[in-house]
Amino acid sequence: MRHITILLLTILIVGYSGLTWAATCEYCYQLISKGEKYCEECKLRSEPIRDIPGVTSEEEQIIDTPKPSEEQIVDTPEPSSYLYGIEPVEEYIRPVRDIEVANYLFQDGKMYKKSLWFFNKSSKLLSAIKRFKMIINDYGESDKTDDAAYELARIYNGFYFKDYAGAAHYYVKCYEWNPDTDKPARYMAGRVYDKHLKDYPKAIQNYEMALQTCRVERYRKKAQKRLDKLREKGF
Repeated sequence: MRHITILLLTILIVGYSGLTWAATCEYCYQLISKGEKYCEECKLRSEPIRDIPGVTSEEEQIIDTPKPSEEQIVDTPEPSSYLYGIEPVEEYIRPVRDIEVANYLFQDGKMYKKSLWFFNKSSKLLSAIKRFKMIINDYGESDKTDDAAYELARIYNGFYFKDYAGAAHYYVKCYEWNPDTDKPARYMAGRVYDKHLKDYPKAIQNYEMALQTCRVERYRKKAQKRLDKLREKGF
């Protein structure tokens, strides 16, 4: 009886799959649902951001690639630098305004970033990147700007992109745009420069800043421990 039940379930699953996945994307040939023309990732590359008040820009105007380190980088420490296509922000002006559209974009980006659907995770993260970058590009005075930079850094630092130059850039931007941030951005910047980019002077600089400003004790302890080891090696 048990074997018959398993056989029937197998037949039902195969039959359902055949009805559900009955076509392939016209761009990338990924399996898609019956009646669809494109997979979700291909849709996201040209889909406008919808259902957010006041937002009319097309997503493709924000980003054509999820890897900012491939773009032209201007090597200058000022927060007002024109980097990665981001409009310059006035020096020493902190983003403090409560802007409703930016709030919507931030929550929307967080939703995409937290998606647990493994097979479509990269396209979800790409959509999150586009929303966080829209906050920086179009709503630079928003109090979500530094938070958006931190979320971008975490995405680029993660498994799906491993774009460590981009991650370091946005961790640094997070604390430049908000020196009082409650995020461990200085420690994380130091870790990326240390472990991935092997830029030990910048790693030491950020670890030292983390000791002075990080609100979480365990990150301060980690920063101090790594600083001691780097100094033992003569850096």
